[in-house]
Amino acid sequence: MKRCIQQSFILGIFFGCINTQVLSDYLYVGHEALASAGSVVASKGGESSLFHNPSGLAEVDNFQVNSGYGNLYNLSFLPYTSLGLIIPSKYGSFGISYQGLSVSYLGNKLITEQALGFSQGIYFQNDRNSTLSLGYTVNYLSIDQGTTVSGEKLGSGETIGLDLGILATYRKRHRVGAFVKNINNPTFEGVPMPRRLNIGVAYSPYFGVMTSFTVSRLLGNSSTQYMSSLIYDVNNILSLSAGFQSNPNRVGAGFQIHIMKLKLGYGFLTHHVLPLTHQFSLSLTVD
Repeated sequence: MKRCIQQSFILGIFFGCINTQVLSDYLYVGHEALASAGSVVASKGGESSLFHNPSGLAEVDNFQVNSGYGNLYNLSFLPYTSLGLIIPSKYGSFGISYQGLSVSYLGNKLITEQALGFSQGIYFQNDRNSTLSLGYTVNYLSIDQGTTVSGEKLGSGETIGLDLGILATYRKRHRVGAFVKNINNPTFEGVPMPRRLNIGVAYSPYFGVMTSFTVSRLLGNSSTQYMSSLIYDVNNILSLSAGFQSNPNRVGAGFQIHIMKLKLGYGFLTHHVLPLTHQFSLSLTVD
């Protein structure tokens, strides 16, 4: 019975991807986004900025390398991989990112989605009281729908997507961010890819604590999601995260351990039907 359910689930994903011919709209790249239930658009600049708001890259002063891995809904045939590189410069901070998602069954990849991005975040205002930064990401998006049992290729495609972000801060305690995904309305063979708008605020009541609230909407869809999160720095070594999302209701939590220049992170997110999603991340910061 379990095997039949698994096969039905795989086929549902496979044929759903064939019919829509678009890349997945995944809100939780990285352990921080997963543990915060997606409420990171106004977060402090870091590894999540590469995927959720490139304007936050302007706040990054050090060279960073990060990687993440997890199985969506704890299913081994749904691996999700992310890689990131952040390079600060006098022209703002630049980033290179990679995301990969595939659906496999019995050793065969039924569908593979990949996104390679180039980002930049730059300050337009930066003084002792306030900052304003803008950012963009240009994504090369590709999808390969694999082959049939008889060996017939089901097709593949590529396109370019453009993401834009903005972030404003006041006295390092108040933050407002917005992010638009695929603002150029890219398509695969005439079928539009998902476009999403995230708007959020964050507030730090005191040092080491950051709360945030985000409204997220898939453009062209009447459904709106509300997300909130809390990040608490216990000390210089350990940080804890928790988040909640509505529509559907999901709860996330996680932690990050700082060991010298290395950061090890873990996050999980519940689902109203499927099992937990777990993600791990590892990052290196070079002064």
